Amino acid sequence: MMAALRSHRIPAAAALLLVAAAGCSTSPDRILDIDAEGTAFVFLFRDDNLNTVFNNTVDLVLTGVRVDLRLSNAINTRPGGVTDTLGLRVFRVPAGRYVAEVSPDILGDSLVITAGTNPFTVPANDSTLVQVALAFKTITITEARALPLGRAAWVRGIVMNPPGVFGDSTVHIVDDSAAIRTTHVRPGLPLLPGDSALLLGRRTTRDGQPTIELLVVPVVQGLVALPPPDSISTATASTADGGALDARFAKVAAATVSDTATVDGAFTLTVNDGTGDLTVVFSPIVNFGNPNQYAPAVVLDIQGLLVPNPLDPTEFVLKPRQRPDITIRPVPPTT
Repeated sequence: MMAALRSHRIPAAAALLLVAAAGCSTSPDRILDIDAEGTAFVFLFRDDNLNTVFNNTVDLVLTGVRVDLRLSNAINTRPGGVTDTLGLRVFRVPAGRYVAEVSPDILGDSLVITAGTNPFTVPANDSTLVQVALAFKTITITEARALPLGRAAWVRGIVMNPPGVFGDSTVHIVDDSAAIRTTHVRPGLPLLPGDSALLLGRRTTRDGQPTIELLVVPVVQGLVALPPPDSISTATASTADGGALDARFAKVAAATVSDTATVDGAFTLTVNDGTGDLTVVFSPIVNFGNPNQYAPAVVLDIQGLLVPNPLDPTEFVLKPRQRPDITIRPVPPTT
């Protein structure tokens, strides 16, 4: 869908022309001559920040898209044509009330019209500008995980980790249905754990699991309570329950450290609650305290995010996000 969509940004000067055209309209309440005509400029753009207003630095104009006009109280359309390189289709029509109709071919399975579908007035001997905004659909994380590779959509979720905390570009988001990793998230973006955010992404794959490649700056809609972790065994965590818990926030309890190591600069633990081994990976850019406190035989409660092992995607590791994600259980007194 994205590859077939002809779109581009327009120069700032052209954007100013659109604003000027919008200012040409006169009052629709004036008396019209029966044969009077007016001009309608219909402007199509892809709204990539979901505010329904064209922004030349973010949104894309849509070229080569068929647009027709229909009198608001009629069935038949007035044939139009395709939008030009500025995303415009110009109509010279009798003054009256019209509705812009966009070819459904452009919508496909990905896009919806979010603004510009209401009737508008073409005044006599004057012009009016109608901005028609198209946007990618908003879907659940379960739906995002099932998207075909390369398909784009808006995904709503709760942010579970700040960008860069794992030394890569991934941010996990979760909703009531599932979790997914968002990739190519630039460190420094204002995303915090607990942010309810809309992210526009393209469906990709990393380490054998569905991922979303971020395309534009996320839209943060407020701060909410973080969901509680899934309490699971170390054996279940080590496979993310066969992948069903990929990217989710999980917790293992009373897991005993059996081994420690440093792999590619990251301190790792092997822990076991009696059901099977699980690898815990500490981010090298987070201070988790003195590594000696996690010596073998220490018992821990650990929460973090489940991520496939790049060397063996059937194996999952648990990644704590911060020092409070780890609780060291007191050593029982000896008798």
